Amino acid sequence: MFFFLCEVFVVFYSNIPEHMDHLKYLFVGLHGKTAYVPWMWASFSLMAVGIILTVTPITRKNEGVLAVACTVIFLGTWIDKGLGMIAGGFTPSPLHHVIPTLPEIIIALAVWATGFFILTVLFKIAVGVKEEVQ
Repeated sequence: MFFFLCEVFVVFYSNIPEHMDHLKYLFVGLHGKTAYVPWMWASFSLMAVGIILTVTPITRKNEGVLAVACTVIFLGTWIDKGLGMIAGGFTPSPLHHVIPTLPEIIIALAVWATGFFILTVLFKIAVGVKEEVQ
């Protein structure tokens, strides 16, 4: 949240139209294009809720609430940096609005599936070694 607010300050303090357009596009839409607006506000809201939960001493001492708060902050940051920085960085564009095609989605899912497969194999190896040591 702090770095997001720093980003907002730098964008509007510099008063560079191209930089301001990207932030305006993500949070309020630009020229009728509002595809990312709900996602960015959801990201901002998730991070705000997570920070409130981690700052409040009563909720911070409860491990269940703390786990939820950390998950919410992670998801909010993931949306902000994944969607806002990567996809939003390419738009607004004079060419078109960026929407992934079906082959791009399938390739991304295949990359994730490969990563989870490798992670599973490595966990199985690590658990086997740990059981063998004990």
